[in-house]
Amino acid sequence: MILTAAGLAWVLCMGVLLVAGRYVTGWRQGRPAVIDWRAGLAALPRRYLKDVHDVVERRPGAGRMHALTAGGLMASVALALLGVLPFLQASRLYWGCVALFALAGLVGAVLVWRRRWPHKPPFLSGGRFYAIAPAILCCLGGLWFLAMWGMVADTQTGPVVWIGQAMTGVGGAALLWLVGAGPLKHAFSGATWLVTHTRPARFGGGRDTALRGIALDAPVLGCITPVDFSWNVLASFDACIQCGRCEQVCPAFAAGRGSTPRR
Repeated sequence: MILTAAGLAWVLCMGVLLVAGRYVTGWRQGRPAVIDWRAGLAALPRRYLKDVHDVVERRPGAGRMHALTAGGLMASVALALLGVLPFLQASRLYWGCVALFALAGLVGAVLVWRRRWPHKPPFLSGGRFYAIAPAILCCLGGLWFLAMWGMVADTQTGPVVWIGQAMTGVGGAALLWLVGAGPLKHAFSGATWLVTHTRPARFGGGRDTALRGIALDAPVLGCITPVDFSWNVLASFDACIQCGRCEQVCPAFAAGRGSTPRR
């Protein structure tokens, strides 16, 4: 059972990498870009945990929801991956930590569900976004069952184990579908954009928003097709979670013109 929990986590991560590879293949059709990978990777934790969440928390409670959901999901799955190590397989403390982080993710998933039920705010997207909360609840609920069983029981079989395995497998498959279908692709593409951002000065309290000059003697002004953008800018397009913030401050949308940058 313990190895099954770790195995399901490994299968989920491998599946995410395969789906992410499809996005990378598309991005590589864009123009090359000079990236300071070392600086970008070093800055990723602060940009994600501080700068991004400062923006998310402008809507009260949204930052807490995201921190619990994303943090609980990533931490519990990352810990479950280590379940293949023999010295951890019999550690009740280890499986207790997995259960704790899975529980945090479950609380976050409930908050995600509450954002759209019973009434969805007009600034949020619907459709496949409704499936995010059930998928996380199913996956982490199953992982929580398996972790709790590994912490309190000596046997590796039984109805609880089978239920946990089924829930984790079904929920993990749903999460993979959501990464490939769109609503959760920002989890990978967003991190890529934070590392390769074209304006690093926008982070750490900076506000680099000035318009950039245009070379008027260039053969082509601007971009005509998607591949005219650099590959990291293409990644930024996939980083959109359709939170509706751009739409709320768009003059054309406010004027009732029917134009929305979100879509």
